[in-house]
Amino acid sequence: ALQTNGLPAYEPAAFSWDRWTRELRLARECLQRRYHALRYSKEVYTSALKSLEMIRLHLKEGLSQGEVARLVGLSRSYFSQVFKDIFGMSFNEYVKALSICTAQRMLATTEHPIYWIAEQSGFQDERYFSRVFREHAGLLPSEYRFRCLALRNAAVESCSEPV
Repeated sequence: ALQTNGLPAYEPAAFSWDRWTRELRLARECLQRRYHALRYSKEVYTSALKSLEMIRLHLKEGLSQGEVARLVGLSRSYFSQVFKDIFGMSFNEYVKALSICTAQRMLATTEHPIYWIAEQSGFQDERYFSRVFREHAGLLPSEYRFRCLALRNAAVESCSEPV
């Protein structure tokens, strides 16, 4: 998706089947090159991928790195190294990015209160959530929601105008 002032924008041409199959093929090739370059075993890669699913499923509960490492069968220190090598960011960076992405989606698509969205995104404190969100998105959560609503309303109005 395109970005408009930090917010996702819809572009119909971006959703062509040929483009998506080409992008997926390129991503697959990139992942295969990375897989061979890092030389971890298939089991380690499987554990790393399983950790992403666990983080996503338990984002609200806030599993620690040690808990995730134990659940995927790796020591904490080895898991930390593997995670950063494979995904290019630390466990904490990934969790924070996923939390903010989740919050952005909820702010744009729901009317739930910000404190609820903060909790669902893995933040226990709404003030901390707002600070981290602003650092990442450049806007407070309420401002982000307002911009999303304004963009959505503008898109609806432009679609309803006669040609």
